[in-house]
Amino acid sequence: MASNSRVTPCCRFQFDQLTEEPVTSAASIVNSFNSTAFQNMRGISSANEFVSGCQKCKLEEESGALSLRQIANSTHRTPDFTKAKPELVDIDSLELFLGRTCNLKCLTCSPRSSTAWQADYAQLNWPTHKFESRSENYSELIKSLPMLREIKLVGGEPLLERHHLSLLESIPSKQAASIRLKYFSNATVFADKRLLTQWQRFAGVSLWLSIDGFGEVNEFVRFPSKWIETSANVEEYFRLADIESWFHVGIHTTVSAYNVFSLEKLSKWYHEDLLKGASKMDKFWRLNFLSDPAHLAVEILPPPLWEQACDIVSRLPEENAKLSRIESERREELFAHFLNYSVALDRIRGTKLSATIPEFAPFLSANEK
Repeated sequence: MASNSRVTPCCRFQFDQLTEEPVTSAASIVNSFNSTAFQNMRGISSANEFVSGCQKCKLEEESGALSLRQIANSTHRTPDFTKAKPELVDIDSLELFLGRTCNLKCLTCSPRSSTAWQADYAQLNWPTHKFESRSENYSELIKSLPMLREIKLVGGEPLLERHHLSLLESIPSKQAASIRLKYFSNATVFADKRLLTQWQRFAGVSLWLSIDGFGEVNEFVRFPSKWIETSANVEEYFRLADIESWFHVGIHTTVSAYNVFSLEKLSKWYHEDLLKGASKMDKFWRLNFLSDPAHLAVEILPPPLWEQACDIVSRLPEENAKLSRIESERREELFAHFLNYSVALDRIRGTKLSATIPEFAPFLSANEK
């Protein structure tokens, strides 16, 4: 269930490739799942071809990287594509958008996924539109899926959503014991006692912490977070993973033009500090190279910054580099847009691109530095 009230195959799917009407109730998910559009997608996938809305995974696989599609295929049941209209009960993995509530306005985000962004857009007179809040009764949907084994809860910041806890509490314990929860969190919030109690009713919890840099770089990209607070929460979550078998944690980094130059410092912190003395090695660091918005992607960098970025990625530990990708298609014409976007936000936030990421200083005028 995506943020625009539509049912999509996954979180990466390009919405403009799907013309289905917005879902207004849990019951209407059945109609979407068995719609002509979804039947066509299942037919294309069964022929081992890519659906047009799945370009990001296609590009990753063509470049030799491990895509989300491949990860999902290795961890979930293979659907029976011979069924013209698979039953809704076949679904074993569900992603639910809880809402836009968030306390950060990350540079690579927008009002679509964060309520905090709205004020900045208004101050800069950037075009946006009204986003409706979500209030679907997901608990009834979940109870109707006996084969459900994974629920991915996204926001916003899911741990700040007011309906989050009540949703977990509404799931019967017998069903919860077979379901694994998955989250992406900005690490500014640590789970309270009530949430930890709920988590233990489930088969397991996987928490991906969105960290986009070390120290001031993370503060700049994931504004207005404070590294001393964020890093303390990350360390506490890693300690929890060491003592609780049901809890697993990882670092998820969205690589953009902003943080690619500091990846080695982040890697050092992860391997030397977070993993130091760890009793469990089921902790992960995953890199996801940004493709949208395109003007913030690594591919917009001009030479020699492009060559420098490629060199940094090539020196990352093998287990991370093989999950990484720098696309071959360059978008250098978007670099001016990147600078204008960054300077505009610097002016209203009191931040400074050239000070935090000095690699960009030569490309800025004196009054922009």
